[in-house]
Amino acid sequence: MLHKTLCEIFGTPPSTTRQNLSQGMKILLQTLRELPSAAVVWPTDMVTLQKYADLIHGRQRSLRPLGYNAIGFMDGLNLSIQNDYKDSLMQNANWNGWLQQSMCSSLLVWSQEGKIIMCRLNGPGSWHDNHMAENVHAALVSLPESYCLVTDTAFKAAKEFKSKTLKPLTSDALNNVNDERFAAQQMILHSLVLSIRHETAC
Repeated sequence: MLHKTLCEIFGTPPSTTRQNLSQGMKILLQTLRELPSAAVVWPTDMVTLQKYADLIHGRQRSLRPLGYNAIGFMDGLNLSIQNDYKDSLMQNANWNGWLQQSMCSSLLVWSQEGKIIMCRLNGPGSWHDNHMAENVHAALVSLPESYCLVTDTAFKAAKEFKSKTLKPLTSDALNNVNDERFAAQQMILHSLVLSIRHETAC
């Protein structure tokens, strides 16, 4: 939201609005740092991992027999930002060609209960979700076998991380499968992933 819009809503001059925003963000940051429940913590112990997996598989019981223990979800978030016309380099970095506007890119990883367990914030708007997820790839290595994250097709993980991400298949991938039995299994998994992601978005 633009500063001038806030000024119009609250009837305050620009200097007062800017000062209150700056002070408010400092207070918010200090408060969040003192709240243990607000900490962003990647799960490392089996008790927490199993808890997160049980929350998801409680909704989709057919997923675990297929050999997957999904502990959470990963997706990108693009937020519109005010364009800085004086800094051409910054303007170029934040310009998102797909969305055709200046954006700020972030990446969130969260559990079924809505708790953020990893994030990467305030990246250039020109960065793709897959580039923003590079730090998550390192964390995925620490997950035990069969544990993974549910993502969308935007994330193209390296070979060593493919078993750690569960995502729907593209139509091209399904059409290129020659083995009918294998294709049927992949379609079942594809439908389950779409269902899980739809429930999370609702």
